[in-house]
Amino acid sequence: MSQSNTSNWQFSRKVMLPIVVAILVTIGTVASFVAWSVGRADDQALARQTRLLEQAIADQMAAVPAGQEELAVWDEAVEAVAGRDVDWLNENIGATAFNIHGQSRLYLLDAGGKPVYAMRDGGQVPGKSVELVRETLAPLIEELHSIDNQAAIDAYNNFIGEAPPSAMDVALVEGRPAIVSVMPMLLDVSTDFAPVGEEPILVSVVLLDDVLAGELEAQYLFENARFETGPDAIDTQASFAVRNKAGEPVTWSNGSPTAPAPVFSMTPSRLCWAPSSSPARSSSF
Repeated sequence: MSQSNTSNWQFSRKVMLPIVVAILVTIGTVASFVAWSVGRADDQALARQTRLLEQAIADQMAAVPAGQEELAVWDEAVEAVAGRDVDWLNENIGATAFNIHGQSRLYLLDAGGKPVYAMRDGGQVPGKSVELVRETLAPLIEELHSIDNQAAIDAYNNFIGEAPPSAMDVALVEGRPAIVSVMPMLLDVSTDFAPVGEEPILVSVVLLDDVLAGELEAQYLFENARFETGPDAIDTQASFAVRNKAGEPVTWSNGSPTAPAPVFSMTPSRLCWAPSSSPARSSSF
């Protein structure tokens, strides 16, 4: 090898090799940073999606008592329960609960807890069907009759309280996850109300089913939203357990948003407040 070639090779080794090594190190560093950034972005997106799922379920649960109040606080409804006018109750309570407020099951109980009317998927069914949820209802009715809630009923009857009390939980109804809520049936105009604790009770059941999941997809821009009764059926990280008051998981919810989080609404489409034929409640004595 000539002296010139040897000098060129030594120059390339001393000068070019460090440059190549530096370039490779830079490429590796950039690649590592990009991978770290992508992983962090994925974690942030997962956290946002989970929060959005939680908010969606919270919205649904907040809407149930609002829908109940439209049906439970109504002079004619209280009178119909007392007179056991099931035709009126079916047309004005059952149909409205299903078509407007998305309640899949509804039970009207007298002060003694005996069924007066029952609705399933929009149609009237025998009152004894309430026995399917009696075990779930027992602690909720007991809660409704607590000292604090009795005081709230008295305050509402005397035009002091803004809303009637309710008791709600998440439970399995006929083997399916659902929101179950109970509320006393009160007068909105008349002051000839029953003694506190002797009111009839309206029971609403909102199934956490494919219909509701589809509406969550439309409102919150989810993809493949659904509810499952076990975590093994969920194939995405963006999920969380919906728990009952005892802290036990009842269902697992999942869904992947297809766009940035929308502005949240406390009145979801299926469970939104809607005016009924009941008169407005007077705010004066």
